[in-house]
Amino acid sequence: MGQLLDDLNNRPMRRIDKSRRQLFEEIERAALAPLPATAFEYAEWKSAKVHPDYHVEVDKAFYSVPQGLIGRQVEVRLTSRIVEVFHDHKRVASHRRTS
Repeated sequence: MGQLLDDLNNRPMRRIDKSRRQLFEEIERAALAPLPATAFEYAEWKSAKVHPDYHVEVDKAFYSVPQGLIGRQVEVRLTSRIVEVFHDHKRVASHRRTS
């Protein structure tokens, strides 16, 4: 498989008269940037309303937020490890995920 892929990438294309490898080296290699220092982490976003006890319920677990947000709608960002709560695009709480 690797040999066929190398053959395809090194073969000149008809109209351009350059190979895919030549185009990559001329155009794309300079635009490459190093990978980020931290790995990508999948996150889910949900909306929640702050309960009178200043907690939000997310996936059958409760997380506290500042008391001044009682009755307000907030956005919740969930990863496999962390729950972050945002109000007006500002993070107002962060907790380890319990569920």
